[in-house]
Amino acid sequence: MKRLLPISMLALAALAGAGVVSTDKGSFLISKKRPQAGVTASTALADQAQAQARDFCAKEHKVLGSTKVQQIVNYEKDEGGRERPVVVEASLEFKCLAKP
Repeated sequence: MKRLLPISMLALAALAGAGVVSTDKGSFLISKKRPQAGVTASTALADQAQAQARDFCAKEHKVLGSTKVQQIVNYEKDEGGRERPVVVEASLEFKCLAKP
């Protein structure tokens, strides 16, 4: 059951598009996906998700707390049999904490 939880959180985030999805215990999830190649693109998506999380927490008059980032690069073989990145994804699980 514990293994299904991260998958279901990613599914919720995918359904919500680029929005913030509340998960459990005060945690939130942002998931971004782009049909662009390369690890650099997934890092850019992770950075965008973190900026979005920071903005979300600021609107709640809190600060961005602990985060967990997952980056995925999906590959496809081209006509020559070489693998090339075709879709990149990044998800960010985070909490908003009270300002110190």
